[in-house]
Amino acid sequence: MNDCEDERSLMCCVKKPFKNYVGINCLGVYHESCIERLKNLKLLRGYKVECCEKEEMQGNLLRENQTLKNIIQNEFEEECRKLLEENCRFKDELENLKEELNLKDRQLEDVEEKMRTRG
Repeated sequence: MNDCEDERSLMCCVKKPFKNYVGINCLGVYHESCIERLKNLKLLRGYKVECCEKEEMQGNLLRENQTLKNIIQNEFEEECRKLLEENCRFKDELENLKEELNLKDRQLEDVEEKMRTRG
């Protein structure tokens, strides 16, 4: 089977051929009518299409990578903020428990002192 014979049918319309026109730079999929209509697309051999410039594609990828980096950085900063807040809550709770323990120790010492003075 050569490139020109790469016609498949759709599951819903078995008798209608489905032609996959794929951009060689961006791997985008195009309609046949769009290839004829759009000026920046050029039909190559078979169902391959010369689409966007490689430099343009690289620029798009760099922008997408920067956007993903920003999203990840923001999520990381948000998680760090949440962890710091949780850490502060734990520290406060620990201080409260220490104070309660000290109070209980003093109460116990008072009870022990009273028991020694009675006995």
